[in-house]
Amino acid sequence: MGLLTLTFRGTLELSTSLACISSMTEAVSVRLPDDLTKRLEELAKSLDRPKTYSITKALREYLVEYEDYLIALHRLNDKNDHVVPERDLLKDQD
Repeated sequence: MGLLTLTFRGTLELSTSLACISSMTEAVSVRLPDDLTKRLEELAKSLDRPKTYSITKALREYLVEYEDYLIALHRLNDKNDHVVPERDLLKDQD
């Protein structure tokens, strides 16, 4: 494994087609397996963007998905949260 030091930038994403606007920066060091480092470097070259761009984008997407998962898990375990059965949802669509 190689040590890769990355700088993550807090960004405001206006749309998927616009460049991100930097607002904050904090350096974070992570250890990545060599195969991920190589793939990241190749991606950065093909996109003509820094590695930080792809890492930040991937981490944002992961955090959104994981936060949704945690909310769903909490709701599933909450005895006071009313769960609507699928058949009732489908019935309401007719």
